[in-house]
Amino acid sequence: MADSNTCRTRGRHRKVEAKRREAVSLMTAMGLTLRQISEALAKEGIVSPRTGKAYTHPVIIRDQKILEAEWRRRAARSIDEHKARLLHELSVIKLKCYEVKDYRGVMEAIKQERAILGTDAPQEIRVFVEQFEQFRQVVFVSLAKLPPEMQELFIRELERQGTTALPELSLLPAL
Repeated sequence: MADSNTCRTRGRHRKVEAKRREAVSLMTAMGLTLRQISEALAKEGIVSPRTGKAYTHPVIIRDQKILEAEWRRRAARSIDEHKARLLHELSVIKLKCYEVKDYRGVMEAIKQERAILGTDAPQEIRVFVEQFEQFRQVVFVSLAKLPPEMQELFIRELERQGTTALPELSLLPAL
């Protein structure tokens, strides 16, 4: 069990660390360099409790990395929350449109939902046959399963890339 002095020391350390990170966050956002941040922290009296001197660059860099990870998590959460809110609003709009038999409104809401979810994003086929020779047969079989218009797009892309390593489609077994 930790004695009360150890707990007080940890609590003080966390407060000092939180104060330093808050200052580092603000100064980083202002575009200050490591040296400028170190000097500014010292001027504000935010110094290493162990040495009484300005914080070193590695300490500031570590704080910046921790802060950046936290900023990324918050941004991702904010975007997800915003998408969820928009999707909810669209579901309410769809229901209201169904009630008044406004099917154009329903279709527009569905269109916007698909845009938010990214299900309307164009699908792209990339071919790197020479680099993945061991998967050639799998590519051929998969190609034979594609609808004719997709096969044509695939072949045009191969030709655009200058790839001639694929056999004629007519030579592929029908699956």
